[in-house]
Amino acid sequence: RDPGAQQTPQRAQQASLAGIAPPRRVSPVAAGWVGRFPATSGGTQQRTGVPITTKTPSGQESAPSPSAFAAFGLGPDLMAGIDAAGYDEPRPIQIGTIPSVLKGRDVLGLAQTGTGKTAAFALPIIQRLQGRNRGGRVGLPRALILAPTRELALQIHAQIEVLGRFTKVSSTTVFGGVGAPAQVRALRKGPDIIVACPGRLLDLMGSGDVRVDGIEVLVLDEADHMLDMGFLPDIRRILARLPERRQ
Repeated sequence: RDPGAQQTPQRAQQASLAGIAPPRRVSPVAAGWVGRFPATSGGTQQRTGVPITTKTPSGQESAPSPSAFAAFGLGPDLMAGIDAAGYDEPRPIQIGTIPSVLKGRDVLGLAQTGTGKTAAFALPIIQRLQGRNRGGRVGLPRALILAPTRELALQIHAQIEVLGRFTKVSSTTVFGGVGAPAQVRALRKGPDIIVACPGRLLDLMGSGDVRVDGIEVLVLDEADHMLDMGFLPDIRRILARLPERRQ
C-alpha cells in the first residue's frame, strides 16, 4: 500500500468491512504495528558479502547472486532471476516482509512507490509455487494479485516475468479496456499467477473462463486505492469465491 494519501475514517471503515486482512496467522510485521518503510535513493547499491554462484535449470552457471538476498533461503533459480533483475540488496520493505510471507503468514505493509513493494510479495510467491506441486489441481491458477489499474497490473506482471525467468512459474494479466479473447487464451494455458483488475476478473469468472478455487495466495496491491475507486463490492465478490484456506 502507498501511504501517500491520508486515510479518512470512511476508508478505514471500508477496509475493515472488506475482510481483506483476515485475523488468522497475520504477521506481527503488520498486525502489531503498521510498518512504514522509507523510500530509498535511486541508483545501484553496492553488494556486500561473498557472492554466491547459482545455476539455471539448464545447468549453466549464472552470474554471482547478491548474498543479502540469499539469506532469505530462496532457491538458486530464483536467485538467478534476482541477479538478472539487477537487484543488489533487499530494500527495507523486503527485509521486513519476505521472511514472514515465506513462513505462510498474512502480512500488511505500507511503503511509498519505488521502495520495492512488488518484489516483496513476488519473490516469496514464486518461491512457494516452484517449491510445491499443484496437488492434483493441474491448470488452475495458484496465486492471485489484484491491482486497481491495468498499468500497475502490467508492471507487476513484468517484474514477475523477470524475477521468475529461470523458474517454471508462469504469470498472465487480466484487465479491462482491451479485448478479452487474448486473455482467455492465456488463461487456458494454465498460468500459476494471475495479475488482475477486479472488474475484468469477475467478468471472466462469470463466463467460466477462469477458476479461482485453486488459489493459495492472494495479494491486494494498493488496496486503499482500490477502495477509493469503488472496487469494494467487486473485491468482496472475488473473496467469496476463493478458498478459505489461503495466505
